[in-house]
Amino acid sequence: MKIFIYSFLLIIIFSACSSSVEEKINIPTVQKDVLSSDFFPVTNYIKGQIVEISRNSINPLKIIRTGNKQDSVWLRVEELDAAFADFLTPEIDSKNMGGYFKENKFMDQTLNTFTFTYEPLENLPDSMKLQRWDVYINPENNTVKRIYLEKKGPDNKSLQLTWQANEWCRIASFSNGQTKEKEIFIQWRFD
Repeated sequence: MKIFIYSFLLIIIFSACSSSVEEKINIPTVQKDVLSSDFFPVTNYIKGQIVEISRNSINPLKIIRTGNKQDSVWLRVEELDAAFADFLTPEIDSKNMGGYFKENKFMDQTLNTFTFTYEPLENLPDSMKLQRWDVYINPENNTVKRIYLEKKGPDNKSLQLTWQANEWCRIASFSNGQTKEKEIFIQWRFD
């Protein structure tokens, strides 16, 4: 699976870069309205990360913050799919999202990443809970550094996922778009 992801990333990076890295430094920070038929397969990537967590036989630590209260629990491997279920559907790839979202790609010099931003082409149907997402790629080794997703959750709450590759994720839920109700931090790398 890793080889597939790395190969896919290399193809995306090379197809996204029509000039050398040195030339990229001189281009504007954002290239707008760039449409692509090959979206980064975010859902498959997260599923691959879940498989890796399971294989490492390390139970992730789940920290739940609600208001001023904090609680923690060790997640069992069997609970991983349920812990990330809100972000495993809909399937984020070109086939399912190509008609609804556009891809903007650029070299972000402040973060030192190739950044792929996916935003709606126009008003999304009410059935579409996914609102936007970003993928950050390390230009030195062409690996995913971070993924960020925004999605409508149950009761029209806003859900945000920040996935730090091979280390941790943060899930935050907001009501009324601004008030943070709950934050869940899941960590699986402890070194």
